Amino acid sequence: MRSYRVPSVERAFVIMDQIGLAPRGLSLMEITEQTGFPKTTVFMLLTVLERLGALRQVEGRYFLGSHLATLGGQALRRLDLRTVADPVMRRLSEQTGFTVHLGVLEQCEIIFIGKIEHEGFIRFSSYVGLAQPFHVSSLGKAIAAFMPPERIESLLECQLKRRTRYTITDPESLRCALEVVRRQGYAVEDEEDEEGVRCIGVPIFDHNGDVVGAVSITAVRASLPVETFPQYSESVIQAGREISRLLGELAPTGPSATCDRP
Repeated sequence: MRSYRVPSVERAFVIMDQIGLAPRGLSLMEITEQTGFPKTTVFMLLTVLERLGALRQVEGRYFLGSHLATLGGQALRRLDLRTVADPVMRRLSEQTGFTVHLGVLEQCEIIFIGKIEHEGFIRFSSYVGLAQPFHVSSLGKAIAAFMPPERIESLLECQLKRRTRYTITDPESLRCALEVVRRQGYAVEDEEDEEGVRCIGVPIFDHNGDVVGAVSITAVRASLPVETFPQYSESVIQAGREISRLLGELAPTGPSATCDRP
């Protein structure tokens, strides 16, 4: 792999590293002296980093900003979730014979952060880092169903684009589907993103009881008939509960649904 260099980015990280080592922060002059960078360069980088929330300035001294703490927390949570979930996902794949995915919700999309592909002839094009609209994913619906009401309402304002003839694109229908997910404890993606592919996903909760991700199984339609949903959903639910337990919390019971079908 080729090695690329972006001097301004490298200098920004050097500056943040130096500030992070200084409990009382650093002034513009101190940063210039410690890094050896031109004063004008340091000033421009500090201005940009402060505007982005990576740094904060107090009486002429610079400290690391809250945005870095937010990013660091997100990275740690994601790393912990992947680390904790990996052995459970492998057992789930072995137990069901299906591919297993792990995802987190970011704005209107599910981001795949883990994948265990079962040995067999069928390979899915999903990959770690893939972003998928939440409404076409069992992972997305499993997470969204257990979000606070105000967050659910904001998700219903996302663009609900049609991917297949089975995609739910009406906000009210999707709200109804999420109520069903809360009642039964798992979400189904029935050929809503790609025809011929089905998924069953369940939420994952952290030690605060907040939904932080979801785990799912993926299979072709012939291998996952509708009548087997209850059977396989139990295996996925148990996996989700185990991951949640390892994170310090068991999945709570959601409110009963008021809609008959998603």
